[in-house]
Amino acid sequence: MKCSFFCGFGYSPISDVYKVVLFKYPSEGPNNKREVKVMTVGSGIWRSIGDLGFNILSDPDTNGVYLNGFLHWIGQSSKDSCFEFAFDVENERFQELPPPPSALQVNTIRLFNGWLSIFRRTRGVVQCFG
Repeated sequence: MKCSFFCGFGYSPISDVYKVVLFKYPSEGPNNKREVKVMTVGSGIWRSIGDLGFNILSDPDTNGVYLNGFLHWIGQSSKDSCFEFAFDVENERFQELPPPPSALQVNTIRLFNGWLSIFRRTRGVVQCFG
């Protein structure tokens, strides 16, 4: 079975622990259920925290973008609308954050000059929203 993987590495300043988040997307087969797992570094134990219910659009090479206790990605719902979502490293919960209206078709998310920014590439032009 072929799979796509996305991951993130973040820190919780409240608990003083590091965590790894892993998204597994089987790309074929009848049981192509997406999985989300979390491991607290040092525990050696992966915990399943369910399924996102939407797809990750961020560049696989980007992985999660960490800022202030949260890991960030770009997601896409079944309605084809894009949004930013964040993983709270301390509470192990996801929350959806809408992107700027002019950035509905975004390509990636990164830290740029210390700011969380989303980028859109169209016809050789890169636009940054941060």
